[in-house]
Amino acid sequence: MKHTPAKVDPATLSKALSVDSLPPNLVFIESGRKVRCVTKAALETASTLKGVVTMGVYAAKRIGSEYYFSIEGSQLLGPYLKERVLEVSAGEAEDWMRGAPMMRTVSEARIVVVRRGWLFMGSGRVSRDGKVYPLIPKERMIRSYRRVDGG
Repeated sequence: MKHTPAKVDPATLSKALSVDSLPPNLVFIESGRKVRCVTKAALETASTLKGVVTMGVYAAKRIGSEYYFSIEGSQLLGPYLKERVLEVSAGEAEDWMRGAPMMRTVSEARIVVVRRGWLFMGSGRVSRDGKVYPLIPKERMIRSYRRVDGG
């Protein structure tokens, strides 16, 4: 039995983030909790081929009824976001990519997207204590290292 991923309405992906006016050639497909973004042409081509397991760029993930953007998804959809985008300093951006939460006052948002200028750096979950926790996989975080020479 072949599993067919379901198409996802872009408005559903980012109700809280208010994405609008996306390029018309993009299609979002959901398989399990992951959402991938693919062009209509690639989707049509893949439907004629045998053995295609997955396609597109991992753009978002569903947690309950909410979606958050991956780093690539935030870069792809970030320019279309009307709200819920937090601009950070260079130091905050580095801390963010190390996995450190940041203190921010965010009203009525549970998921936000963080950016530094033109660079979108993924989503974060806003907690009740006012911290925004990065939703970045550990393998994508910047790791600290110690130099051998003690410096």
